Amino acid sequence: MSELNNLIPISYDNPERPTVSGRELHEFLQVGADYRHWFPRMVEYGFTEGEDFNPVKIDRVQNEGGRKVTRTVDDHQLTIPMAKELCMIQRNERGKQARQYFLAVEAQWNSPEAVMRRAVLIAQKQNDQLKAANKQLLAENSDLKPDAEYARAVCIGDNCRTATSIAKDYGMSGEKLNSILHGLKIQWKNSDGQWVLYAKYAGKGYTKNRKGRPFEHNSGKITTPNTTVWTEAGQRFIYEQLKAIGLTPSIDHKENVEQTIFDEFDKELGRRALNLKEART
Repeated sequence: MSELNNLIPISYDNPERPTVSGRELHEFLQVGADYRHWFPRMVEYGFTEGEDFNPVKIDRVQNEGGRKVTRTVDDHQLTIPMAKELCMIQRNERGKQARQYFLAVEAQWNSPEAVMRRAVLIAQKQNDQLKAANKQLLAENSDLKPDAEYARAVCIGDNCRTATSIAKDYGMSGEKLNSILHGLKIQWKNSDGQWVLYAKYAGKGYTKNRKGRPFEHNSGKITTPNTTVWTEAGQRFIYEQLKAIGLTPSIDHKENVEQTIFDEFDKELGRRALNLKEART
């Protein structure tokens, strides 16, 4: 569209629509009034900021006292439809000439070839943005992957529990629970003092290792002990194994007691109802 920029420069910085400088249009129309007075009057014809025009600041070289000085002044980027209407309002030959010029700009902007070029450019820009976003996500995922693998390995945020924690549900110590599980041939204690599963139960996702805090021995040797923790599947396994030998969590005992009370209450109501019926007959 460069061939149409000879009369009044057109800006294509906005990919949605071309615009023109209000000051450059004012200068071409050879309006007698200063721009700072002329433009507000033109806006009164029904133009809306943000739709028909946008205010901008520009650096402008002006002659002051015989010397050139650069000043920052107010300007406005006008849509082509607004520029055409301003040309009509002037009712002079320059206005007519500028309006014909803007009509040609619009025709070229809306031509099938121009529309297709813009569509291709927009698609390329969106594709570049998606590629950049995807590259960023891949980089972030790569950074997070070791942390996620470590979290899974040590049961962080995975509802894993120690034997001591599980034992509290049964009103016993962790040592007692470990002893019971050992007696059931579920686990054994290795040379490092860690309870580990027998081969029969290993690899089923019942337990994981959680690294403890570094410990310094009297000899000066520092070791980091591992603690066996039970996954949700492992906790269900313990529940089933203990229930089979008559051990249930305290909450189960509470629910059983409450159910027994309710059952006895229902029976008592039934007996009273029967007695009342017999008394009436």
